Amino acid sequence: MKKIILLPFLFIPLYLFSQNDTIGVFIETNGVKKEIIPIKQVKTKTNTLGSALTYGIASSNVKVIFNGNSSNNIANKNSIFYFYFPTQCNNEYVTNLFKNPTMSINGSPSNFGLARLKTKSKTRELSFAKINIWSGSSMGVDVNLSMFKTEKIKNNIYKLSFCKDISKGEYAFVYILPNGSGAFFPIYDFSFSL
Repeated sequence: MKKIILLPFLFIPLYLFSQNDTIGVFIETNGVKKEIIPIKQVKTKTNTLGSALTYGIASSNVKVIFNGNSSNNIANKNSIFYFYFPTQCNNEYVTNLFKNPTMSINGSPSNFGLARLKTKSKTRELSFAKINIWSGSSMGVDVNLSMFKTEKIKNNIYKLSFCKDISKGEYAFVYILPNGSGAFFPIYDFSFSL
């Protein structure tokens, strides 16, 4: 009887110290690691007044809007980001698919770019298109990952650390898709302070 009672306790340390990676993006700042919960856009906005007043000479900007003028995820120059991608289509992948639709099987950080968000009083904006009736349209999110050093830890885990200075402000990892359509997917936001 004692052997049966002790048996579960033998597996508890194995469970606690086993690899229990999840899917998503994590931030480690000052030794504290937490998941960045992706946020979704709440609306799309186009400014047509300038274009109308100038008979189409001025471009109209198309933006996606996110609630809050600041992220709950705080980063500094020593922060480290971890990208956890699924390696196979299993129950965990299917469960996380709705929360993290951009985390594709065997993905990599090169599927993302870092975009700066414009801060308003109660919201943040991400511009993804300019439309002009005379010169046409320009679509796409201005993204860059060149300020990061990327290190592959395992087949599905990547570590990103800053290798260049960026200015204080609101940022997000945005999924890169043609014509800026990645702006409509959930983004992984953070506030950068020096």
